[in-house]
Amino acid sequence: MKKKFIVLGLSIAAAAPLSAILLVLSDIILKGEEYSLAMIAGSIMTITLYEIVIYLVVGIPVTLIIDFIKKRMINNKTRDYLVTVALYFIPALLVTYLLLDGITVENLTFVLIPVYVYMHFVYFSEKKFVH
Repeated sequence: MKKKFIVLGLSIAAAAPLSAILLVLSDIILKGEEYSLAMIAGSIMTITLYEIVIYLVVGIPVTLIIDFIKKRMINNKTRDYLVTVALYFIPALLVTYLLLDGITVENLTFVLIPVYVYMHFVYFSEKKFVH
């Protein structure tokens, strides 16, 4: 269990800045506006700090719940990845619907990028270091 929390902490440390960069890039691409380098860097740093807190408060409990569900649900490991993707999609949709203005492309992008970046770091780190 100790390895699990180390993997979660390292996944948060890696996923937060990467997903922040992807969010800022997707915002620039979707809106088509030009931003100064200082504004982009400030946005990335601010989003990273917020994401670290959100990953700690929401991401770790959701990951533990999903791992519990996967242990009870999956007997063979061939569909493990697809089930993991589907299980992370449910809380992402719930957050999008409840906390944002509804389910739109921008809102889904804003939620799904951090969720799936975090999920991939956790999934592949667990495969390598925990199992």
